[in-house]
Amino acid sequence: MDPGSTPKNYDPVKKDATKQKQKPRWCKDCLAYKPPRAHHCSVCNKCILRMDHHCPWLNNCIGHKNHPHFIRFLGSVSFASTYGVALICMRIWYVISYQNQMNTYFRGQVDYKFNVHYTPVFTDSQIFSLLFVVIVFFALLFTVGILTLWQLWYVSRNVSTIESFEMNTIDDMKRRGQIPKEKRFPYDLGVYRNFQAMFGDNMPFWWFPKTSKGDGVHFEVDPEIENEWPPREYYLYKKYPNGKPSKADQAELRRYKHHRRGSEGYLVKQLTPEEREALVNNPPKQAVEEEYISSTDYDSLYSEEEVEENSDEESLMARQRRITKTE
Repeated sequence: MDPGSTPKNYDPVKKDATKQKQKPRWCKDCLAYKPPRAHHCSVCNKCILRMDHHCPWLNNCIGHKNHPHFIRFLGSVSFASTYGVALICMRIWYVISYQNQMNTYFRGQVDYKFNVHYTPVFTDSQIFSLLFVVIVFFALLFTVGILTLWQLWYVSRNVSTIESFEMNTIDDMKRRGQIPKEKRFPYDLGVYRNFQAMFGDNMPFWWFPKTSKGDGVHFEVDPEIENEWPPREYYLYKKYPNGKPSKADQAELRRYKHHRRGSEGYLVKQLTPEEREALVNNPPKQAVEEEYISSTDYDSLYSEEEVEENSDEESLMARQRRITKTE
């Protein structure tokens, strides 16, 4: 199912940015604005609304429109695995109970007709099949079950997987004093309202197929929180993980930043007018030699008589080589 991508006509205006407490963001890959909480997927090659992650098993992005279906799918797999393990455990219990009661019956302590119901004993093929199914179900419970719990935990906080990674980094920056502790996540509305934002307003119908509330572009925020998210300091940390360089270092980096590729694919530096004038007045030595050689008339270096003598000698040597070959 389509996770939801940025609308083609999306163009944030000032009032929308103020309402969302978020400045308009620009995607360098799509060359377009992207809404709050949207992220660019390098696999799908587009911006996904409220992107959670790209699932390699489903070969699809999990975003605003299909995130509730993804959680229902995980819940169904976890429930089916639990139910399968329960049936297998009941089968094993019945066989063990049957064997114990049969042993007691043969000792004359139990009335067989009223207290024992027939349960076939395991065959070798049944034992192998049960072991295989138990391993598969437990593997599903361990992997999908843990993923389901994580997703439900994220829903209770109204965060996506990507936003949880951002929040971990921001919490570390808060502990180091790089971000004020007053800045909080503005989309957390409380546990019940967060589940409503994901599955809908009516709790009895949460299990039925339905997309998330809203259009994926505008989200309800806590009115008591005025800061934008992620904070500006977080973007500076992503851009300069080792600290922001000084103005002198930035000026030095800008000198070598603006390069282009020539027709043969080599990097070509963009020259300033002063550098162009310096190259014209003082060209490199190699360029001068190449220009001299390319503009030289080789015929003018020799007289006509020398050219004729050289050509006669070359033709004579060629005749001698042909004669020696025939001999």
